Amino acid sequence: MEKLNLHITGIPCLIEVQNTPGSDQLLDELKLYPLTDQEPEVVFSYLTYDEFIRLHEANEGAYLVYTFKNSKVALSTEKKPAQAFFCIVPHKNLLFKLMQKLTSNQYTIREEYVGQIFHENVIIPLLSRMDDILLIHGAAFNLNEKTILIGGRGGVGKTSIALRACFHKSGSFITDDMAIIRAHCIYPNLNLPKIYQYNLVGEPQLQKRLMGSFSILRKIHWLLYSPLFRKPPRIRVRPDRIFDVGKASKIDIYFIIERTNQINLFEYQKLNSTEAAGISAVIMQEELGQFKLEDHFSERYVTQFKAQLSKTEIYLVKVSDTMSHQKYLNHMESLILRLTKTKD
Repeated sequence: MEKLNLHITGIPCLIEVQNTPGSDQLLDELKLYPLTDQEPEVVFSYLTYDEFIRLHEANEGAYLVYTFKNSKVALSTEKKPAQAFFCIVPHKNLLFKLMQKLTSNQYTIREEYVGQIFHENVIIPLLSRMDDILLIHGAAFNLNEKTILIGGRGGVGKTSIALRACFHKSGSFITDDMAIIRAHCIYPNLNLPKIYQYNLVGEPQLQKRLMGSFSILRKIHWLLYSPLFRKPPRIRVRPDRIFDVGKASKIDIYFIIERTNQINLFEYQKLNSTEAAGISAVIMQEELGQFKLEDHFSERYVTQFKAQLSKTEIYLVKVSDTMSHQKYLNHMESLILRLTKTKD
């Protein structure tokens, strides 16, 4: 078993990885985080399926257990340090494995996206139960000595804004999907960014760079997936291969993007922290509904939100559903530059 002491999303962690399918991929992704000599607050263990079942049966009732199609997770914040162990569910057979790859919107099998499973199915439900951590569904980046958080429901254009800022404006990547805030700072969440086909509209340079490593089969999958399955394909990318990775910092501006059916609308208004906390809590409940965390996104969440973002400017941005993606990005870029008092 390989062990690493890493500082992950603001938390000193001990990572234990058994030699099992996906272990090399997981270690490669986790080495994006810095080493630490601090005592771990959390111990994460990636186990074989059989070992997970054995530990679960030997400690029945001691852990909160989640079962997914692709993985099993057990965690406890009652223990000190907090503990979480997880495994991927083995494929039934080779044919099932092949079919999963072909029907996956990111052309991967479980062993190839175990880092995503770790960040989304293990880290997030565990951190959501820690009293000093605030989670917000959003993408974040450092730009012109400011830290910007773009929040909202899935598909509103958070990643596209972050990509433009980091790839074209020399911004630094912090997170693509989930903001993790502790002691008034947002910490890099290096779950590999998921870039969808629509994120690359009007980005020929970035598209060429990302697709340059595609095999012929991967390129065919990328072109045919959307017409066949009626949803866009995506690719997971190491952030350090396409732009700089940012550092922990206080959030200067938080934009909450809201789509509306009003035609040709793009407007913004300032929100107070109570209003913003309420909107953010509703979005978090929707995004993390599978983890049954309703009690964690009520009054406790609002209190934590107001404490962590007490000095952050917050804006609600309403955008028409009918506005083109490119026009939306242009409006957001202008707004960010104007509010951060920078010039193009």
